[in-house]
Amino acid sequence: MTDHAAEDHHPAPGFYIAVALALAAITAVEIVIILPDVKAWYQEHATWFVPLVLPVLFVLSVVKFLAVVGFFMHLAQDRGATRTVFFWPLLLALLMILMLMLLYGNLV
Repeated sequence: MTDHAAEDHHPAPGFYIAVALALAAITAVEIVIILPDVKAWYQEHATWFVPLVLPVLFVLSVVKFLAVVGFFMHLAQDRGATRTVFFWPLLLALLMILMLMLLYGNLV
């Protein structure tokens, strides 16, 4: 494969900037959700959101993980075993965290 052909498989630099901005926005949302003043507000005024906090944070974390692994580590272009190496440990880690939270009763 020539150097020119290899370059055709990678997105333009602007795409990586867009991914970085999306990751920054997701991180900002995660931080805002756990700020003490914001937490007190939604516990008082939006009680429906309280049981959704952890699932929302888990989903945002998974999206960030997949974006970093997929785009900045160039695994979005890979197929097969390389993706599997990152998927199963993520799933195992999430299950372990959920089990520990259930065990110790700290789901909210």
